[in-house]
Amino acid sequence: MELWDNASAVARESWRALQHIYGAGVMETPLRRSAELEAEAAGGARVYLKLDLLQAPGSFKIRGATHALATLAAQGHRVVYAASTGNHALSVAHAAGQLRREDGSLPVRAVLYLPSTVDPGKAERLRRQEGVEVRIAGTDCVETERAARAAAEDGGRALPVPGTLAFELLMALPELDLVFVPVGGAASSPASRASSRASSPGVRVVGCQPAASAVLAASVEAGRLLQDVVSEDTLSGATAGGVEEGSITWDICRDLVDDWVRVSEREIAAAILDLAKWQGVRVEGAAAVAAAGMLRWGPQLRGQSVVVVLSGGNVSDEVLAKAHALAADRRPAPAAAT
Repeated sequence: MELWDNASAVARESWRALQHIYGAGVMETPLRRSAELEAEAAGGARVYLKLDLLQAPGSFKIRGATHALATLAAQGHRVVYAASTGNHALSVAHAAGQLRREDGSLPVRAVLYLPSTVDPGKAERLRRQEGVEVRIAGTDCVETERAARAAAEDGGRALPVPGTLAFELLMALPELDLVFVPVGGAASSPASRASSRASSPGVRVVGCQPAASAVLAASVEAGRLLQDVVSEDTLSGATAGGVEEGSITWDICRDLVDDWVRVSEREIAAAILDLAKWQGVRVEGAAAVAAAGMLRWGPQLRGQSVVVVLSGGNVSDEVLAKAHALAADRRPAPAAAT
């Protein structure tokens, strides 16, 4: 009974959050079945794409940012600090602007910390936003988050973000079996898993990471948060790097992500190009990681209903050029651990 009561509480909170963010510029995104991915997976699964890249700033992270900023503004906060590899920052900036437009008496200024490796296009978009200050700190998300926490007057704090995306999935697809999500320092999977468990305990979440930077997957396998995992350049910049000690991301990923899959850079590149060809969508590397992870699991998915979360579409021309170059290279790709 206690588990069901807790699950029901999560479901109720997710439902309330959905009603709140739908009225603040967040949309319910389409769930589209993909015959091409079903054929490519060759496993007899029913494969659906959750098109959260269609959100206003081009990323699913507008959900959490809108909920968090509205909560903070209602509590009287007028300055927010955020650390991001790009998409979270874009979402915070968008949500802050939405709040200013809706209620001029509640202006929220966003101070956004980005690593030096951020996609230049994302950084430039942020600098053009009203009420936004961009600060570059560190070379990965761990260093950047430390800087943002140090700058915040209260040392920084994390707000619980209801799993609105997962709750949306379960309302549209009650027979859902597996969800493939890209996972990095900001981790899309924790909220998804918590909310999925609330309404359907049998749903499994597969965390997908690039083999070039799979810090969380390696940490979960080791049973502790690793700080010495070597990260290399990856097309999936939004999931690259490690996680700061004490981050809620680590605890939730360790306890609630069911399985992990790593994919190579060539698999990511192929997914970027294939999704553009098959679905007519421009996806960033992190979204392609989820699609590539599903394809790697293809034969294991027979008879199941599977969702691939296309989390973002903020991809630069530079990344697309790299994807084309990798896809054109026909040399055998090194095997990626699963």
